[in-house]
Formats: sequence, C-alpha cells, structure tokens
Amino acid sequence: MRPSFFQSLPVRLAGMILILSGITLLVLTEINRRAVERILTEQAEIQAMQSTLAVTDGLDAVIGSVERVTRSVARDLGGRALNPAEVERVARSLMLDQAGIYGFSIAFEPGALDPKTEHFGLSVHRSNAADRFVVHDLASPDQSYWNRDWYREVISKGQPVWGEPFFDQGGSERNVIRIAVPFFRTTDTRREPIGAVSAVVELDWLRRLVNSNEFANTSFTIIFSRAGRLIIHPNPKYVIAETIETLGEKENIPELAAIRQNVIAKRQGALAYSESIRHRRVHVNYKPTKVAGWGGDRGLRRV
Repeated sequence: MRPSFFQSLPVRLAGMILILSGITLLVLTEINRRAVERILTEQAEIQAMQSTLAVTDGLDAVIGSVERVTRSVARDLGGRALNPAEVERVARSLMLDQAGIYGFSIAFEPGALDPKTEHFGLSVHRSNAADRFVVHDLASPDQSYWNRDWYREVISKGQPVWGEPFFDQGGSERNVIRIAVPFFRTTDTRREPIGAVSAVVELDWLRRLVNSNEFANTSFTIIFSRAGRLIIHPNPKYVIAETIETLGEKENIPELAAIRQNVIAKRQGALAYSESIRHRRVHVNYKPTKVAGWGGDRGLRRV
C-alpha cells in the first residue's frame, strides 16, 4: 500500500525541522528578552545609585552649610561682651545673610549675659513679608527656653546637636529640623557652656531636591533622621509620624531595619527585598549623610 503524503520521510523531516526551528526561535527570543531585561535592570540600578549619591550630596551641602554657619556664630559669641540689643542684631543679621534658615535663636545660662539677668533668650523668625522678621522672647512664661529639650541637651552635652524633625506649630506651620550649638566662656581653670544658638530649617527644600533627582516612575526616596524618624517618604502621612522601624513592621519589611543599622554604622550599599503585601520586588541603594546622622535610600520597584 502506497504511503500517504504526510507519512513520507521528506515531509516528516520538514515538519520536524519546522518544529525545531520554532522552538529555537522561542528559546532565542526568551534569551534576548532576559538579556534586554537584565541590561535595563542594571541600568536602572546604576541610575538608582547615582540618584542616591546626588540626593545625599545635595542634602549634605545644605545642612552642612547650616551647621557651619551656626558653629561660626557660636564661636563668635563665646569671645564677645554682649547686651540684649547686640544679641538681637546678631540674630537679625544672620537671618538677612542666610535665606535658607527660617529661624535663629540665642539663649544664655543664668547670669551669663548680665549678672543681674537670670534668663535671657530670643528668637528671630521670618514673617510672611519679605525681609521682615518676628522676634520672640524665649524667657517668657510660655517659652521658658531653659526647660526645653533642645536647650538642655546641648548644654549638658557641650556639643552640637541635630534634633529630630518636628511640626512647627505656631511658627512656620511646616515640618522643620533644628541644630543647636553651645558657646563657651573659657577661664584659666575651665571651659564652660554659657548658652546656645540654634537654627531652624524648613524641610520643603528636601522634597524639591528629591523630585529633581527622580529618574523613573517606579523610583522612590526615603530619608530618615538619626533616630530613624521619617523625614521624606512617598506617603506624606508617614513623615514624622513613623520611624523606619515602625514602617518596616507595618509593611512587613524587616530589611528596612537592616538599612538603618548600616546607616548608623556609616556604611553604604544596596540590597533587594520582596514586598509581600504588594507582591513586588524592590532594589534599594542607601547611603548615610556626612552630617546630622541622617540616612537616605533610593528604591526601585519592580512588579
């Protein structure tokens, strides 16, 4: 009996060749797809690293400048004879020169400004009018600066202290950060703190810095303080209200605590983790700042 057309050897060989060719094409297509995906992923990770460096460098430039200015004023005050009018002039002059500082305070230990004056302190804050300032008496009953945490801490430690971010209620009505620096009187026998200066900086500039370094719709930035308090986060409800640890617990991301520990140890690096709640993979680059003890990380989400 004569074989049918489809049972003939040449046809069967041709069919097998077509099938093998199709499989080969699929395999090569998948290899190419994975290669392209790997290249794009590597490029995105490089961009994330570069963006992290840009944000932390920009952050260091701004807060480093504020710290240097505040230290400079503290050194100058320690070697001068002052009166209340001169103290206010110093604060106003600094505010005119430093547009990035929202408020500046100068406060003295009992009798340090004048033996007859137990407490003296004032703060100069910007008003809504250009080049106009509002002066507050920090020794008033509702201020009592000597009982404030920021003042007591810097006097007791005798060194500059960056505080935690807070909402400046009754002032700028914005999220701010404060640096306080002690100033000293040196005698033949000892060197003692006789007061403190502090600068208050609004944090809106940080959001602008972060936005200027966005590189993809799937990227995000988190900045946290020395104590882990969130300063910048994609969800504004988390800012100040959460720490990096509570965020990790809330979203079941234990890697966030590891990132903070590395930042505290002044290490930078990268890691990847899975968000179980959102079922996606995340690559993170993190880096500590040079001043203030803050940390920042740039994440890249992948579905």
